[in-house]
Amino acid sequence: MMALGGCSAQTTGSGSGASCGHTSPCGGDITGTWKVVSSCVSASCSAFSGVYCPGATFCDTSIQASGEWVFNADMTYAIMMTSTGTARVTRPLSCLTKACDQYSLGVVAADQQDDAGTVLITCTMSGSACSCNHTTTLAESERGTFALSGATYSLTANNASGVTGGGRYCVQGSTLYLFAPQLGKGGAPITVLTAMKQ
Repeated sequence: MMALGGCSAQTTGSGSGASCGHTSPCGGDITGTWKVVSSCVSASCSAFSGVYCPGATFCDTSIQASGEWVFNADMTYAIMMTSTGTARVTRPLSCLTKACDQYSLGVVAADQQDDAGTVLITCTMSGSACSCNHTTTLAESERGTFALSGATYSLTANNASGVTGGGRYCVQGSTLYLFAPQLGKGGAPITVLTAMKQ
């Protein structure tokens, strides 16, 4: 699960870089029903471990999400959400084994555990490198139990043997900020959801 990822009654905004995140994790009373009103990712790049290619990079560039998170007083939760995220993989010419545009891939099923979704890959030359945008759209519906420790929340989906997701959070009045590290990036970049209490 991408804890954004991972719905759609409301259009969401997106952001990147220093504009992502309006507060710091602070904890608070997370119980209630929360409707996602905006989303962003702190765009940053790292070495791309999925390609044996010195100099290849992976950059999260955008996220758009909508839907609802519910945290109940009995420590159960429910997530109903859709999200579309874009990441960019850049390979230097020295690593290419075929023409750049041949790395493109039409819409196919995304491999995201039980989340239903698709991924589209489009590749073009950018200077002396091949730049590929990976756009993943996920529809997420999940229930389970949650635990809190300070400003950290952890999620355990039903029928799972251990923690399946989580991150940090901050409640300020009727606004909830969820900070979710992207998978496989060592805790960065961070996706931030902003939700309003219903």
